Amino acid sequence: MDTKFDDATQQIAITPIFTVDNAKGVNCHAVAYFYDERGVPLKDINNLYAASDGSVSSTADFTPATRSHCIITARLIQDPFAI
Repeated sequence: MDTKFDDATQQIAITPIFTVDNAKGVNCHAVAYFYDERGVPLKDINNLYAASDGSVSSTADFTPATRSHCIITARLIQDPFAI
């Protein structure tokens, strides 16, 4: 996973990097959940990044362009202050 903070915009970009096999042309969905240092799910207080249980999550849709060993990167969340 790659995480970068932009001081100018005060935003963080979290980009997971993973491999998908045999999914060429298949619509896929990546989901990230966020936890505190104790492993407790963070709660979304304004529903901008809320999962169905109210915890913080972010999603990205993607479609792999190759059949196997396709490394996917998808930017999942940009504003840590919105949660």
